[in-house]
Amino acid sequence: MATADDIPSDLALEIGEDIDPRKFVASVREFFAYVESAATTPGTTSKLDWRVKVRDGSSILALVPAPTMLRSEALAAYARVEAATKALVSGDTSAARLDDATLEHARKLSELTIGKLGSIPMRVWVHRKPILFGPTVADFIREETKPTYQDFGSIEGTLNAIQDGSGGLQLRIRDPLWQRAVKCFVPEGMLADAMRHFRERVELSGEIYYRKDDTPESIRVARLEMLPSDDDLPDLRDMRGMLASGSA
Repeated sequence: MATADDIPSDLALEIGEDIDPRKFVASVREFFAYVESAATTPGTTSKLDWRVKVRDGSSILALVPAPTMLRSEALAAYARVEAATKALVSGDTSAARLDDATLEHARKLSELTIGKLGSIPMRVWVHRKPILFGPTVADFIREETKPTYQDFGSIEGTLNAIQDGSGGLQLRIRDPLWQRAVKCFVPEGMLADAMRHFRERVELSGEIYYRKDDTPESIRVARLEMLPSDDDLPDLRDMRGMLASGSA
């Protein structure tokens, strides 16, 4: 295992030796994606620009800030990655309020530590301090994100579609009230209607499946209604006029 002197930057992934080349490449990909997601400031879509630094003769993959990145941005990114990683290894994912993208990449990275002859050592280094990242992270995430109860209700938000890993489309609805998009299971007879309202605000009613933190995971849609867009809603002047008319 590496020591602090072996780590060439303030953010790195150490992968155990004798790892299958395909697993090594997958680990690199998921680590990059995990850092990009975990380090992004909540509520923003801007991505930080990193550069790769590989230690010769080792399985240490280091990230360094690009010249365009401010020192304050780099320090904030390190802090977010460190907090997210510590929360994941302790099983405290709900308190850390990590989004689905961060959880998904962390789960895949964790599952890559499972080898045929036992676990493959993997450590995330932040400020040259190691955090052991093993198979239990994936176990925690699966437990935290699985639906625990269900209830009939409705969800409002913007209807979106994403490409899933098998090449098919998944419908999701995003409401600013929730940190994550909610998966939508739409009956075959409603798919055409749902796609007509793609990227529009809708209200979906049906059986909602909730995670243990009481946030919705998915909805089995029974009814879909289009909501007025923000452009169709009265502005402040219109509201004043309505109130004035009502008081006359």
